Amino acid sequence: MPTITLPPGTTSWTVPSDWSSVNTIACTGPGGTGGPGTRTEVYGGVIEFAGGGGGGGQCAQVFDQTLTPGAIIPVQIGAAGSQNDTWWSSATLCRGQAGMNGLTLVPGQGGSDGVGTTLFNGGVGGDQNGGGGGGGGAGGAGGAGLAGSIGTPTAGGAGGVAGTGGAGRGGVGGARGRAGLGASGMGCGGGGGGSSETAGGAATAGQIVITYVSSGGGGGSGEREVQTGVCG
Repeated sequence: MPTITLPPGTTSWTVPSDWSSVNTIACTGPGGTGGPGTRTEVYGGVIEFAGGGGGGGQCAQVFDQTLTPGAIIPVQIGAAGSQNDTWWSSATLCRGQAGMNGLTLVPGQGGSDGVGTTLFNGGVGGDQNGGGGGGGGAGGAGGAGLAGSIGTPTAGGAGGVAGTGGAGRGGVGGARGRAGLGASGMGCGGGGGGSSETAGGAATAGQIVITYVSSGGGGGSGEREVQTGVCG
């Protein structure tokens, strides 16, 4: 079964010549960036506030779309941390909502308000508690993403597990007292980890994955090269 993955930056897609009405289109929203931490020296001590983890992107799916080969379909693929949704054809047909960026002391919400036949929500970012919160996992084609873990005074929170189906796991939060960033999300749609003292960890972008049963291409084998996208 041919599979086409549209990477970030794609704005349109041309329907292939062997398109059939048996198909699945999955739109995953981007993850949210982890929240920044702050460290302020005051008389007699230091005041520190860590960041919450970024939310994971939502996965929306539609099925069995009838299209004309050669037609050009508009798409939008949300960039990492942009809080812009990912959609195919139109924002009212198939749209995976982006995860929200974390803030200092506040985790980002996972994507949960998209449009599609099936919807798998992204996980909320983990709350901070001395260490930065873990990023939320992205919703996958087979299940919702899980929330990032709460940070602790000795360590950052773990990233949320992604839903099944190739989605991105959330990044790990930064440990207390460290100036390092929260770890980046891994795979498409994962939320970044919150930081203890500086900028939060980067998230990963959304993507669109299209699978379909080939019509055979006029007597051909029905096989088609897989186009692999990159989450950034």
